Amino acid sequence: MSTVARPVTSFAGVIPLHDRAIWWIGGITLLTLLGFQPTLGTRLAQLDVAHVAHGVASLGWLLVLMVQAELIRRGERARHRGLAVAGVVCAVVLTTTAVPMVQVTAARAAADPARGVIGRFLVVMDTGLLLVFTAAFAVAVANVRRPATHSRAMAATALVALPPGLGRWAMRLFHLDPVGGSYVGLAVGAGLLLALVITDRRAGVRDRVYPVMLAVMLLIAAGSAPVARLLGPGVDAEAAVRR
Repeated sequence: MSTVARPVTSFAGVIPLHDRAIWWIGGITLLTLLGFQPTLGTRLAQLDVAHVAHGVASLGWLLVLMVQAELIRRGERARHRGLAVAGVVCAVVLTTTAVPMVQVTAARAAADPARGVIGRFLVVMDTGLLLVFTAAFAVAVANVRRPATHSRAMAATALVALPPGLGRWAMRLFHLDPVGGSYVGLAVGAGLLLALVITDRRAGVRDRVYPVMLAVMLLIAAGSAPVARLLGPGVDAEAAVRR
């Protein structure tokens, strides 16, 4: 993934949206907290260890990204690197605890045919997002000495939080089912990625992380429902929600 950057030396020039990552990662963090607020407020004691650990690690990961983005903006590279261990721990816990959570969703879908299509959709989407997170994190680690690719791959991992986080908030705000809420999150993520690609290109940056991430998010959005139907008998989504 090669990068050719045209330096921006004044506020009159084009400042890539990527350079303001602390703001949109902060927005994703806020939306995620809003989405899970009912769980945090009333159902936290009912969660198992995997769900609690996943939530703490996910929030920790987003906070690490925000702090690292600000440190790198200030040129404090040593402190930026010092947070790497915390970031790795959060990433490992986040990914390992996601697996049993997906398994629980799959088991519930198999046990309740009336809601099976929604459950299978969430299994397919969550599995895709987990693979995307893992791949982006691996790219970031492999390109630690290539700042443009490393920083973009790290920032891209935050977008994985949009479908579950923003999706839950959209479900309550617009009275959507889990499928509709997930598509809202995927659409916002794709829109943000498109804006990142455009601003990078205008600034002369030709890194491929954001374009590839955009293509993958669109693929998840387009493929989750068809794959879910292939995995089991179709059920009318509205009827499932009414039940």
